[in-house]
Amino acid sequence: MKKKVLMIAAALWAAVLVGFIFGCSNAGSDNNRLKGKIHLLKNESVALKIKIVPYEGGQRYVTAKFFDLDGMFVGRFEREYNGGDILLTMGDINVGGRHVVFPLKMVYGENNSTVIPLTEYYAKEGYPKIYVSRNIDTVLRHEIGKLYSVYSKGDIKLVEEQYGEVSSDSIVLKNPQDRVLYEFKVRAKRAEK
Repeated sequence: MKKKVLMIAAALWAAVLVGFIFGCSNAGSDNNRLKGKIHLLKNESVALKIKIVPYEGGQRYVTAKFFDLDGMFVGRFEREYNGGDILLTMGDINVGGRHVVFPLKMVYGENNSTVIPLTEYYAKEGYPKIYVSRNIDTVLRHEIGKLYSVYSKGDIKLVEEQYGEVSSDSIVLKNPQDRVLYEFKVRAKRAEK
């Protein structure tokens, strides 16, 4: 009886050890799976459209709409806008020469007093919906979700270790005009320098 218990315990311990080793060896393959599928992303897509909308009484609003890779509406917001430049900050992860870009925040107002985190308008259920497309498979979708999960927690070092170089890009709209539609594209493939 003791022999059977010891054999079962040894078998369970071996299974745990094999699982741990397999899990550790697969940890580095996340990047390989993402690199192997990242070519499926469109080279360029419009992720964000911004428009300044005037209302009666002199009030103005900034309206932002987010779109997926197929151009389908994902989310929006509208906030009071009193003029001045608009600064957009984007997070950019270089994965094997292709770029995954996340719009992070919009800043405007006197002394940059208004800061709007953007991810809450396009990241639903832990996934960045701007990366939805009928042309990407479930593996790529899963890998982008994992990348976004790690990136959104702010662990840049881990993102760089597992996926690639991380940078931040800023775009400034100098005194945007009323009723003009400004489109912001995310580019997976960058022009050669």
